[in-house]
Amino acid sequence: MKIVQLHAVFFKGDAISNVAFGLDKVHKEQGWRSNLVADLFSDYSDIPVLASNDYAHDPLIARILYLASRFIRLDKKGYWIQNYLKSKNKYKPNIAKNLIENANIRIWHYGAFYSLFRYFHEKDILFYHGITYPYLSYFSEFGLYSKNMLQATLDMEPFVIVQSDFIKESLIDLGFKPEAIYILPLFHKYNLPYTEKPHTEPHLVAWGRYALNKGIPELVRWANEAKIKIRIFGDNYQLKEFSDQYKEAVKANVNNYAILSGKVPDFEAELATANIYISNSYHEGFNMPLIEAEAHSMPVLARRGTAMDELVKDGYNGYLFDSVDELPELIDKIMQNYKEMSYNAWKHSQNYTYEKFKERYLKILKEYKTWR
Repeated sequence: MKIVQLHAVFFKGDAISNVAFGLDKVHKEQGWRSNLVADLFSDYSDIPVLASNDYAHDPLIARILYLASRFIRLDKKGYWIQNYLKSKNKYKPNIAKNLIENANIRIWHYGAFYSLFRYFHEKDILFYHGITYPYLSYFSEFGLYSKNMLQATLDMEPFVIVQSDFIKESLIDLGFKPEAIYILPLFHKYNLPYTEKPHTEPHLVAWGRYALNKGIPELVRWANEAKIKIRIFGDNYQLKEFSDQYKEAVKANVNNYAILSGKVPDFEAELATANIYISNSYHEGFNMPLIEAEAHSMPVLARRGTAMDELVKDGYNGYLFDSVDELPELIDKIMQNYKEMSYNAWKHSQNYTYEKFKERYLKILKEYKTWR
């Protein structure tokens, strides 16, 4: 069996790229021919890139307009354009095209789905990773375009994979049939035993993107007012909104109770002394850092709503909160019952290992083979 996955870009360490690599690993373990194709460019030299879609055959002006539309809102445009041109020079579009046309199963991740939508077939799989506020909200220009693209497939009654019940309900609201939507949660890469962490005092940690929906400046302001130390790190170098949120968080750190940085060189070392993970995100389609933290035996605190309600059970593996004002009391509750909640968090993370991911995915493929 020949399977091809299509994505806009493959970044090292990107959660959606990790999903695609996870699927690819499953395929190869089953003895299937599996290929990853990037619609724009890839950080990996062995992934074929359909560098410019149909623009490779269009006049030069079409390529310029395409580039402008893709990069107009990005910081460090030169970095993105340079990678685009490197991919375009390195790969021949017909290589990717042949892989796509000859595949038995085509799995579309959202970036490629939007840019190559006209090639989407009713027998294809749409792996929809969810639109997270505010970048791809339905109230944004791109969000409205995304919504229209999704609704345009309704007549095809597509086979859809999503990461959570929350995303499934979002698609049902758009008119998708519940029976055609299958849930495949993300997985963490760790195979760690339960480890009892030091818990004489709280050591809070948060990581991810410095995105608007993450509520990081608010978290920093709270930590400074409550005089509780917190370590926060993540990406702050690609989009303007990321760096703006980082700068706002730095300004809010008036009493220096937060340690802020971008990506860290040693992720494991950063988690070694931390004992509580916290997310102040207002919108999540899943939340990979949360299950990574649990795999490191950390109880979790997460803002109530969206997909977070599926991952956190109050008093078991952590607590949900509606306001940062609730955090001191919830932290005290965790510390008073730390060993049990820490173990429960680790145990919960075992539902999101690669083996569980593989098991769920193969079940979904069985459904796909009998679909229609």
